[in-house]
Amino acid sequence: YVLMSLLLSVGAGRGLAQGLAQQADEEFDKLAYAQAVPLYEQALAQVESAAEGRALRAKLAYSYRQLRDSKNAERVYRELMSTGDLPPDYAQCYLYYAQALAMNSNYREAQEAYEKYNNRQKIDQRGPQFSKLYRNVNALTEPAGRYRIEWLPMNTRQAE
Repeated sequence: YVLMSLLLSVGAGRGLAQGLAQQADEEFDKLAYAQAVPLYEQALAQVESAAEGRALRAKLAYSYRQLRDSKNAERVYRELMSTGDLPPDYAQCYLYYAQALAMNSNYREAQEAYEKYNNRQKIDQRGPQFSKLYRNVNALTEPAGRYRIEWLPMNTRQAE
């Protein structure tokens, strides 16, 4: 009886995860990323397969990216990267991870992610340029004190 209950609960958990993933995919396909995110988060808590978890994480991270939530995008891409080398069709994830890292001022890690992206694909030639940029991040982190803002005589107190 206990074994049967355990098997039923495991089967129900898998069914629930698949149902949530399917709902999330439907929202994702409609570009309704804000609705897809909580569904993907719930599905990930239930999933057991590494391949399925990888696919869900990639879509979840992309959803956060589309919502301009770079902190959560970085978190989920980091989780995705921690699963080991990704298959070739996930090369774009390295680029998106690098971009999220750069948006969050993690320039050294961004450089490494850009290098991984560049090593995994040969079509996009931006990889070496980005990697070179992040080797010396002084230009990105210098204070904006070098700039001077002046009011022009044509400015008014109204919204121009």
